[in-house]
Amino acid sequence: MLVYNLGLFFYGVFIRFAAFFNPKAKLWVNGRKNWEERLKERLKPFDNRKRIWMHCASLGEFEQGRPVLEALRLQYPDACLVLSFFSPSGYEMMKQYEGADVVCYLPMDTPGNAKRFVRILNPSVALFVKYEFWLNYLNRLKAGMIPTYLISAVFRNDQPFFKWYGAIFRNALPAYTHLFVQDQGSADLLSRLGVTQCTVCGDTRIDRVLAISAGAKKDLTFLEKFRADSRLILAGSTWWKDDDLLAPAFKQLCAKIRGIKLVIVPHEVDEKNITRVTAVLKQAGISYIKFSEMGQKEDGESADVFVLDAVGYLSTAYRLAHIAYIGGGFNGGIHSILEPAAFGVPLVFGPDHQKFHEAKALLKMGGATEIRNMQEWISIMKKLMSVPELYAQKSESVKQFMAQNKGATLKIMGLIRFS
Repeated sequence: MLVYNLGLFFYGVFIRFAAFFNPKAKLWVNGRKNWEERLKERLKPFDNRKRIWMHCASLGEFEQGRPVLEALRLQYPDACLVLSFFSPSGYEMMKQYEGADVVCYLPMDTPGNAKRFVRILNPSVALFVKYEFWLNYLNRLKAGMIPTYLISAVFRNDQPFFKWYGAIFRNALPAYTHLFVQDQGSADLLSRLGVTQCTVCGDTRIDRVLAISAGAKKDLTFLEKFRADSRLILAGSTWWKDDDLLAPAFKQLCAKIRGIKLVIVPHEVDEKNITRVTAVLKQAGISYIKFSEMGQKEDGESADVFVLDAVGYLSTAYRLAHIAYIGGGFNGGIHSILEPAAFGVPLVFGPDHQKFHEAKALLKMGGATEIRNMQEWISIMKKLMSVPELYAQKSESVKQFMAQNKGATLKIMGLIRFS
């Protein structure tokens, strides 16, 4: 543990130094100031209630944990639900989340912080989401005999648990009362380590996105008007390599197939990035309109590309898509493919998807297609647009995958126990 604790110490020194220059680091530091007093004060109204603690690294992990948290709220309406985050991006987005009674930062995982945090919180159960392995917190929860669960976890051979130097992390696994993993491969890897308190439940995000798709009522009149009678390709959470591929590829596709339009939803919607995206479109000779300019241009309906430079629309906008292109496949890892999959939309993405179980499964089932360059993108788009049988087959494969893998939340809820 000495090396682990030293690593955390130096991380703390680094991020405090970075806070002088980096806004996110500043939020990280300021959010943890006087955390003991703030936590005690926020817990006062719930002194006589059972406390349920869920910890998420950031916003993505919260979306995985959310179905379980909301199921716990329904099953235990009088309990105090405490939601903690490690990163500012998760905390700042969800600090007003009404599904939890207390939303806070998780203090740095030092032995002293872990001891004080667990003592003050005094949870009846603790739930960590996906990749959360804070060793001092786990040791403290185990010492207090507090039921502790890891949900929607994924284990891979390249993780420290399965390396010669990973003993410290392997030794922490018994601290979990139970581990709920997404796939059989994760369960098999844990079995090699002698970890048997494990159940394959699937991904709770599937329950979440299906719930979103069932209640997708956000007003998308502006996109419906843009789409009109065309078939819509929706490129979600794109990075610069995606944009550089999409612009010339879409230009060529329009020359071959009529009645298609493209929506680009950039991963970053700051002014600098949107200016770069529109410059790429201009260079390719493509007419476009931006969400932020709606009402200012009269030719919006005649544009070929809609740049959705706003947050909060992507997950429901997929319901208008004919085909979904998932960004990030050329930048280290794809964005969530489950949001469009909830609507049965065929998927296309780049080669950087190996860490995503659902991507591999959908490729195998035929609901998704991997592309490595512009010509492959054009080729699959032409096929999906011109061969109805292929389109229907891929759409049905996506729907089958979602139907076969839903229900993780119910499985987890059936096995959670309280102290």
